[in-house]
Amino acid sequence: MTTPGDASAPLLGGGAGALVVVHAHPDDETLWTGALIATAAATRLPVTVVTCTRGERGEVIALPGTTSEGMEHLAGDGPALAAWRERELADALTALGSGDPAAVGHRFLDALRDPAGSPEARYEDSGMVWLRPGVAGPDPSVSDGFATADLDAAARRLAGLLRETGASAVVTYEADGGYGHPDHVRAHAVTARAVEFLGAEAPGFWHVLSNQDDGARADLSVPVEPVLDAVLGALRAHATQIQGAVRGDDADRECGVLGRYALSHGVEQPIRACERYALAAPVGSAT
Repeated sequence: MTTPGDASAPLLGGGAGALVVVHAHPDDETLWTGALIATAAATRLPVTVVTCTRGERGEVIALPGTTSEGMEHLAGDGPALAAWRERELADALTALGSGDPAAVGHRFLDALRDPAGSPEARYEDSGMVWLRPGVAGPDPSVSDGFATADLDAAARRLAGLLRETGASAVVTYEADGGYGHPDHVRAHAVTARAVEFLGAEAPGFWHVLSNQDDGARADLSVPVEPVLDAVLGALRAHATQIQGAVRGDDADRECGVLGRYALSHGVEQPIRACERYALAAPVGSAT
């Protein structure tokens, strides 16, 4: 089996440069790239998660016996839900760092300084609507979320962090955000623009491939098994968003499924044996 160190070295260019992972909402870092983050932390490679919003318009799962029990009142209360999800995110990152709160760095995108001096920003969850099963689109009732934020100002903030950390790789969603969520799409656009701003200084630009996109070419597969406990712990930390995160049984494992979880709709989702990534631009070149 590939070890965590072997898996992460190609992504980081074989050097000591940092990894920066860009996501739209708290919980996305675990759902999409949990094994990658935990692998970097386990091998003491510098990793920073950038979260673009605080998930103010997310749904709330409030189940008995979980850390979100009795928290139904958070639904629809954007500021309160944002504050709660910040705490869930901190706990999830600690879990991905195998209990070390310092192993995985974190920054909110709107807390970063724009070198061009644009006004301070507060990037809020844009919400979404389902267009058809598995495909999301913008919520027409929301006009001021992250999806409509100034692209260049947001990208300059991220570019500054990439310089500050000496990143050799930056990871985010595919151009369609994986399933069309407008904040995911914007996170990709912001990351692509930040890479463009950096030009020859840019880190390698990587996309996480969605589980639905099984036919796409993967340049890197990160094994989940060595860090499964960390990933499960992080999933459980996001109790307002994720439920039922458990290890798979023998039959699951024969099919390459290591565990299961569900989102608010209650439909079980697999934790697959590998996370899959594609390189969009080589280290040192612009998009």
